[in-house]
Amino acid sequence: MAAASAFPYLILGGGVAGIAAVDKLVRLKQGDRVGLLSAEAELPYDRPPLSKEFLRGQMEEPKLRYHDRGYYDRHGVTPLLGRRVTGIDPRGKTVSADGGPPIGYGKLLIALGARPRRLEAPGGGLGGVFYLRALDDSRAIRAAMAEARRAVVVGAGFIGMEVAAALAERGIAVTVLDVADRLWPRVLDRRVAAIFEAHYRGRGVEFAFGDAVAAFEGAGGVVRAVRTTSGQTFPGDLAVVGIGTELPLEVVPEGAGIELDRGIVVDRQMRTGHPDIFAAGDLAVYTDPVFGRRRRVEHWGHAQYGGGLAAQNMAGQPAEYELLTYFWSDTFDLHIESAGDETEYEAIALRGDTEARRFTACYLRGGRLVAYFQVNGEQPERDALEQLIRSGRPLTQAQLEDEGLDLASLAG
Repeated sequence: MAAASAFPYLILGGGVAGIAAVDKLVRLKQGDRVGLLSAEAELPYDRPPLSKEFLRGQMEEPKLRYHDRGYYDRHGVTPLLGRRVTGIDPRGKTVSADGGPPIGYGKLLIALGARPRRLEAPGGGLGGVFYLRALDDSRAIRAAMAEARRAVVVGAGFIGMEVAAALAERGIAVTVLDVADRLWPRVLDRRVAAIFEAHYRGRGVEFAFGDAVAAFEGAGGVVRAVRTTSGQTFPGDLAVVGIGTELPLEVVPEGAGIELDRGIVVDRQMRTGHPDIFAAGDLAVYTDPVFGRRRRVEHWGHAQYGGGLAAQNMAGQPAEYELLTYFWSDTFDLHIESAGDETEYEAIALRGDTEARRFTACYLRGGRLVAYFQVNGEQPERDALEQLIRSGRPLTQAQLEDEGLDLASLAG
């Protein structure tokens, strides 16, 4: 089937990576050559507030939008909304999507993000059982919060804990259920995890670690409790599931030179093995410029940076990935900033005052600083730690725990 329309630059996905690519092409005076294809009927919006300010009722929908309709009109960008990608044909240079004929492209950016992994458990289809990914999900949870008295959050990841905090702040009794033995075991050791767990418990959030959902139990088609594999039952007229993500790799064509390795492998310019196809955001697997290892990162900053970088290279202005990946989270009165690669860390050095909830965990691997996890800290400390991470200079746990040590001077 012939393409009904064709764009020199076609962006798949309306998340932060996709809109960063659009914005970069607009700045390069290429906006009238851009098509933006999104499965959602909404104009692109910012996702982090969906589990934070918007869910808490502290932000309304107009503030979520990256741009109003006039922005796209002024710059000639064509949003193609409400159309889900079903396939890519690199030979014909077309993309198939629901709701219309194929769309042609010159250069293609795959920025489709990730989707929530579904929990296969009896009762999962009951009313009041939610997943959080899109604006519609956050709207529905926010509406359900108005009547809820007890809630169960399944999955103690960062989004799950942001949701738990939002629920508790509305006076809802919350139980967080997770198969792990503590909070955020990939990034926190037991002593730091215990600090966070105590802080949450002090705000009315309880934990059930080392357990999993056996079934959602309901009455009248609505959830009323969660039964676990250990035999416990936790009442709840609202349940939010956040147990990880899946990638839409089924749309990636075979035999097109695109390598898959837990995602779509890209080079330092965000280009796949096909010269006209790029990838960015959650599904891009890149080689970290600081650590020299392949990584796939599901963080807003990485997606924004990668989307803009991909667009710059699509437009023929070469640039390479240089970002030290980072993320942030806000729960209750805790503001978290983290950067680097904390996987397979060998030791954690703690700086600051854990009782006052103002501290930084510094992660060491191979005798060097590889990441930090800062709570209610300051930008100058983050700047110094980033320099130390990038430098790769030898450091010890004792050095980093020395409060008299000036990190800025150490960083040079």
